[in-house]
Amino acid sequence: MRSHNAGKPGQQVLATGWFLNLPALAVLAFFFLAPAVISLWFSCRNWDGLTNSTFVGIANFQELVASPRFWHALWTNTALAGLTLITQVPLAFFVALVLFKQRHQTRFLRSLVMFPQVFSVGAACLLWLMIYHPQRGLLNAALSLVLPGDVKVAWLGSSTTALGAVIFAQNWYYFGLHSLIFLAGMSGIPQEYYDVVRMSSNRIRDELRHVTLPMLREQFLISFILVVSGSFGHVLGFVSILTNGGPAGSTELLGLYAIEMGFRAGRFGLASAITVVILMVVLSIVIWPILRIARTRLEYA
Repeated sequence: MRSHNAGKPGQQVLATGWFLNLPALAVLAFFFLAPAVISLWFSCRNWDGLTNSTFVGIANFQELVASPRFWHALWTNTALAGLTLITQVPLAFFVALVLFKQRHQTRFLRSLVMFPQVFSVGAACLLWLMIYHPQRGLLNAALSLVLPGDVKVAWLGSSTTALGAVIFAQNWYYFGLHSLIFLAGMSGIPQEYYDVVRMSSNRIRDELRHVTLPMLREQFLISFILVVSGSFGHVLGFVSILTNGGPAGSTELLGLYAIEMGFRAGRFGLASAITVVILMVVLSIVIWPILRIARTRLEYA
């Protein structure tokens, strides 16, 4: 006969889990949920930062929908996220795969891929400003050695090349983090899985197809989340220092648009509406990977 207290150990474990997660939940609520609620509240108001705010409903959002500049910034942000995703993640995976295959001889290279993270974002941007300099830049100097004529391309001063130059610079800075994520995932794959594949085929392509890629599904989802959220968030440091949204608005992101509306134009209500849009866009994109990761962990539990 089943005891009435059979469910108590499970309930105690669940309660203990919630208790241990309280500090993390408190930090999440303080640094994420509370600012999100405040931004949502201000997005429905007209406020210059000094006088009393007035309720305007969805007027700020209606203004954004009617603004060509907003749609251009949204498109630029989306393009940056997409281009970063298809360049940074494959590069990080390839580097991680090489390091994993040669793990006994590449201790120095493993630390080298994380070397860019030693720099602050400001220092990294100053380095790339020197590399991209039209007259004294290292990139133009290197191209002048292999191309006819004296190359004087303004990489950050042209609408054609500015966004690509920013993406290349921030890929250099962040790809090491994603390589570390993939390398950790590869290190956790049991060697027996590879041995089974090698019994029928000794090709690296089959190992990638049947073992490595399926087992790194969670790592790819994590990288996807980091790239998308970062493209709407921390990449603002690179863009603001390298181009500040120029030239001619070709690298203006939603975050820079919000900063200008809030701190330069004194329209904090409209700036808050932009941040709410950023939050909704990011959540709509990353919610499926987050749920997928949670479901995967439950399957393995």
